[in-house]
Amino acid sequence: MKMLRSISRAGVLCVGILLGSCGGKNSNDIDSCGDIRQEYIVDNYTASLVRYDEPIDDLSIAKIPKLIANNENVAWNMFAIDLNANFQTYTVKHQPAVRFNLFAQALACSPYIHAKQALSKISITSANTFNDSYPAGSELASLFATLDYPSVNVSALADLGKPAPRWLKLKLLEAPQYSQQNFEVEISLNDGNVFILKTGDVYFTVP
Repeated sequence: MKMLRSISRAGVLCVGILLGSCGGKNSNDIDSCGDIRQEYIVDNYTASLVRYDEPIDDLSIAKIPKLIANNENVAWNMFAIDLNANFQTYTVKHQPAVRFNLFAQALACSPYIHAKQALSKISITSANTFNDSYPAGSELASLFATLDYPSVNVSALADLGKPAPRWLKLKLLEAPQYSQQNFEVEISLNDGNVFILKTGDVYFTVP
């Protein structure tokens, strides 16, 4: 009887070791592909003015907007500034965590692309007066949010510690008082890079 109990305990121990070494990741792993990791560096941004066919809501992030034509009027709540990064992707090697593993993890090996830079600040201004409280040149970041984080205004976005974005769509949180606007978006990254994007004129249908 004692012999059977000893064998049973040994079997449980072996199963535990096998399960612990079979796939998955622990907090010390770099990624499931061992010491290989993909990173990207942003070297520029482009900005486009776009509109949606319906007022922007939580589902708009899955929809494809249309470019705003020259001199086209657009409703403020269907309008967005579409930011896209030009970036370089490269492979880096890290020291992997030492880990006993009996089984290959081929199906799990799809390395996540990490950002080398982090977002420090986004500033938005307009060459035209937005309303009586925001004359031309005023900081307007608090009047914008992104479709990814609709409850967070752009001025607070950098506080989230997010990586340098590969894309962002910025929407207005309130209607402008004056129709013609000409926005400038300044994106600052933690490596000292600053990108200044001018949108050109846009004309809003004001209430």
